[in-house]
Formats: sequence, structure tokens, C-alpha cells
Amino acid sequence: RHNLRNDVNVIDGQAEKISELTDNEEVQEAANSISDTARGLARLSEEAKTVNRVLGESASLEPIDITAVVERTVTACSEEFPHTTITTECPTALLVAADASLRVLVESLVDNAIRHNTAATPAVTVTARVVDDATAELIIADNGPGIPATEREVVTGNQEITPLHHGSGLGLWLVRWITDRYGAELTIETPESGGTTVRIAFDRALISA
Repeated sequence: RHNLRNDVNVIDGQAEKISELTDNEEVQEAANSISDTARGLARLSEEAKTVNRVLGESASLEPIDITAVVERTVTACSEEFPHTTITTECPTALLVAADASLRVLVESLVDNAIRHNTAATPAVTVTARVVDDATAELIIADNGPGIPATEREVVTGNQEITPLHHGSGLGLWLVRWITDRYGAELTIETPESGGTTVRIAFDRALISA
């Protein structure tokens, strides 16, 4: 991974230099495409590193305040993506059965909703709510182009994985694997109004007196 990251940085840097040194729009477009692809490979490498770490840990579920996790994640993403509007709708505190990987799950969902958003003014809403005495729900909604149906179906298990249908990245797969570890339920919807809505139903964690 270290060697890959270094090589990708070289490719990205050279592509940017080519773009800066030419006035030819076609060459600039090609250089920008190389740069974007290189950065995608770098993100994929980091995602693979996170997957390896998370799946290598044994799950030990305990009460985790999902509201606190959402607040920290949104603060960090607002700083990284200042041109995106991120709103939250969460109770003061909401305990769910999870572990330290909950932070990775929320970060992956919010980052994915922002990074692939092509709207003129990207917007993401993060909601945590009580469904009933046993269930709590996390909802990430965005105004982006929507996740392709084939990718949604593969990640949620509604379509068999094949060499042609396997998803385009590891972010959503990481979310799927973490929710499976929690015994949570993942659904991905593309409303008629546009965008993507990801819902995860968790078991609530109630602390007895």
C-alpha cells in the first residue's frame, strides 16, 4: 500500500504538471482524467486498509451514542467539504448496539454522499431517530445523482456478485459488512425526487438502572 500510494502520487503530480503546461483542451481533459483516476486508486487503497483493520477485529457490541458519532463526523466533513450543506436531525443522545467501527460506518456514508455528489449545491441530511422500543434508525439522504440500481442491488444482497456486477468501490461494502456484524438492516433507496437515501436499522441499547 505504501508503494502504491507513492506511485499514485507521482502519477497525479505528473498529470497536474501536464495540465498546467498545455493550452490544448483535449490534453488538459486527458490529464485531468488521469489525475482523477489516480486519486480514486489512492482512496481505494485507503478503503482497503480500513476494511482489513475493521474485519480483522472481533465485534463486541456495547451501547454507543450514535448522536455523538454523527456530530463528530459532520464537524470533520464540514471542514473538509466547505461547499457542501450538511444538516443533522438527531436527539440529544441515542444509544445503539455497536462498537468503535460505528464511526467508520457513519464517516463512509457521509463521505460517499458528498464525494460523489454532482449537484450545483451539494446537500446531505443525517438523521438519527427512535423507531420503537427496540429499534433506532440512521438515515443519510443526499441530492446527488443517485447510486446505480445494479450497485445498490449488489451491496444490499438483491443481486448476485459476478465479474460484471460487483460494485465500483469499497465504501458501501464496508458499510454493508459493518451492519452485518451488528445484525443491523441496510436499505438503499433512490426516491423519485432524486438523490440517494441510505437507511440502517440498529438494535437500541438500553442501559438498565
